[in-house]
Amino acid sequence: MSTSSQASTLTRCQIGVIARLARGDSSECIAADLALAPDAVRSHIRRAAARTGLDRLPQAQLVDYAYRHGYLPALPAEHRRYPETLPPSLLAVLQGTARGLSLNEMARELRVSRGTVHEYRRRLHAQLNARTRGHAVALGWQAGLLTHAPADARGDGAAASSPNPPGPSGPSAQTALNRSGMESR
Repeated sequence: MSTSSQASTLTRCQIGVIARLARGDSSECIAADLALAPDAVRSHIRRAAARTGLDRLPQAQLVDYAYRHGYLPALPAEHRRYPETLPPSLLAVLQGTARGLSLNEMARELRVSRGTVHEYRRRLHAQLNARTRGHAVALGWQAGLLTHAPADARGDGAAASSPNPPGPSGPSAQTALNRSGMESR
């Protein structure tokens, strides 16, 4: 996976779409709510992935990127009970999902079958009550299960982030969330 060494600037619309992915919304639902064509939403996702240097399964990876680089500070945590910990296998699948790994890639890393990883992911989604992979990653951040780990721990070559990562935490990011309807959720 290639990531840029410096945080790329995402557009307000891209941030809004990523915020909706973080809430577990499908491209079709996002399109309907934002009065866009589904193809336009998918285009925003592709362009955001290209801007950030992400080339893998982009939705979950974009959510991780947005949290890691401070693009979603105004996105309120969902009101739910979060698990304090996850079994190591489920945590590994959550981290792999955030890195954009496929089931086969995670199976190789974990030295288990693809079917076992698929079952782990099903259990992860059930435990977090996540609707999508991007939603699982967002819930992982909100629960403190995903953190600003150094690049070595993530294995993706991304630069380590400080506890207060750089990124648009000001009016631009807030405006994008307001336009996407995320400030009240």
